[in-house]
Parts: sequence; C-alpha cells; structure tokens
Amino acid sequence: SDPLIPLSLFKKARFSFGAAASFLSFMSSTTIFFLMPFFLQEVQGYTPGQTGLVLITSAICMATVGPMAGRLSDRFGSKLFTVTGLSLSTTGFILFSQLDQSTSLLVVIVGLLLSGSGMAMFSSPNSSSILGSVDRARYGVTTAFLNLIRNSANITGLALATTIVTATMASAGFEPSLSAVSAEGGGVTLAFTRGLGFAFIVAAGLSGTALVLTASHKQPTRQT
Repeated sequence: SDPLIPLSLFKKARFSFGAAASFLSFMSSTTIFFLMPFFLQEVQGYTPGQTGLVLITSAICMATVGPMAGRLSDRFGSKLFTVTGLSLSTTGFILFSQLDQSTSLLVVIVGLLLSGSGMAMFSSPNSSSILGSVDRARYGVTTAFLNLIRNSANITGLALATTIVTATMASAGFEPSLSAVSAEGGGVTLAFTRGLGFAFIVAAGLSGTALVLTASHKQPTRQT
C-alpha cells in the first residue's frame, strides 16, 4: 500500500523521459571528472594543483549557469534549456574525443566550459520538469529518486569509462590498469589516450541519446 516508489509515475512521459535523460547525462559526465585528471597529469604533465585549477572551470560553470537556467526555465519552460544544455554537453564530449598529447590546454578548457555549462543548463530545468509532472505529495519520493538516478549513473559511468580505457590498453599489449600510465611511458600513454578518445565517443553517444529523448516529448511552455 505504500511503495518505495509508485510505478504509476512512469506512465507519465515527462517523468520517464526526463529520468532516462538524467541518467544518461550523469553517466556521460562522469567520464570527464574521473579520466580528465589522468590525462592532464600523466599525459600532459601538469601538477595536481594545476589540474585542479583547470577542472574547476567546469564547476564554476555549473555553479553560475545552473541557478540561472533553473529560474529562467520556470518562466519560459524547460525544453529550450534542456535541449540546449545537452547539445552543448554532446559537443564538449566530441571535442574531448579528439584529445592527444599535443592538444593545447585551451582546447581542454573550451571543452570543460561546454560540458559544464551544458550539464548545468540541462540538470536544473530537467529536475524542475520532472517534479512538475507529479503531485505535490510525491515531491519527496521524486526528489529521492532523482538522487538515486544521479548516484547510480555516476557509478555506472565510472565503471564503463574505466572498462573502455583499460580494455583498449590491454588490446595494445599493456597492463589494463590506469596506474600503468604513470608507471611507464611511450606506448602505454598512446594506448591510454586512444582509450580515452573511445570513452568520450561513448559519452557523446549517451549524451546524444539523452538529447533525442528530451527533444522527442512535449513539455509545457511554463512550469508552475
């Protein structure tokens, strides 16, 4: 009589499509936060402090763009922001898929700006859209479900990205471990970079799928 989550919620397109898009979006974004430090430190030779300063670019975008996108989506509807946000994120992943040892730091920063702004522009309006599809009495369970989506997507994305990179390294004859990137050099670094590119191609595909899901269903022009 009191289910953990009422399955009837999934009959609503806004809820189901929004939840699926959220899972795919968080799953793809994990690739950046987990693998980019390895690339910046072990491939391009930046210190941990320098790497942190570079990666904070994405966090700043999320902190500034997210609240603004949330407020504007309440006035103008969420679809414009969710579709635009996922488009920016997908573009960022495609850019990251071309990374190699000669890539300039500017390219990395541009990719972080695109992905960070895109994720922020998508996340708040999408959550608002999902909450707007349920009764007020269901806000608590829906918010908890959104947190479950985020955490499970991050874990799944972490495992997927690691598997892709280490499998690529193993296929090139190197130890299938990210720690080998710092332990050796030369060929293993090239194998890691190639695997990194494959991981970001998959991330772009996941983000693109989320974009299709978001764009394919109708959302109200104004949230209340």
